[in-house]
Amino acid sequence: MSGEASQALSRVPCGAVFYVDRIHADPGLTKRLEEMGFVRQAAVVKSTDRGTIICRVGHTDVVVSEALADQIFVQPVAMPMPVSSEITLDKLKPGQKGRIVRFSAEGEDVLVLQEMGLTPHETVELVRIAPLGDPMELRIRGYELSLRRQQARQILVEPIA
Repeated sequence: MSGEASQALSRVPCGAVFYVDRIHADPGLTKRLEEMGFVRQAAVVKSTDRGTIICRVGHTDVVVSEALADQIFVQPVAMPMPVSSEITLDKLKPGQKGRIVRFSAEGEDVLVLQEMGLTPHETVELVRIAPLGDPMELRIRGYELSLRRQQARQILVEPIA
């Protein structure tokens, strides 16, 4: 992520995309917030903060109180250059595995990929590529997923030997 300090969701501006960094709450409340979609690295867009706070997590609008938002810490989406060991997912060879590090896209593009199960820290394997080069078949979380090369170029992975 960006090296900037995380901030409480209640304190960030509306309209910008942030990633959940951590939740600072008791285990029960943390579990409930995670069930609502506030998991580490999930993209969050705050849309209003008058009294209660409305934000989009994935494709779902979630309403939380300011007190709850004070316990959800986020960081702004950053677009740094790839670290030398990172490659885009479309560069993997059939049979090769990689660990998802981050996304080069932002907003809705990232949300769609995350809803398909492509989230940071998950291991993904390139199973095969269609004869004409598109789509690519991936294995992640125990299931197969077809993904267009254009989408795969938005996902940065660290190859696993």
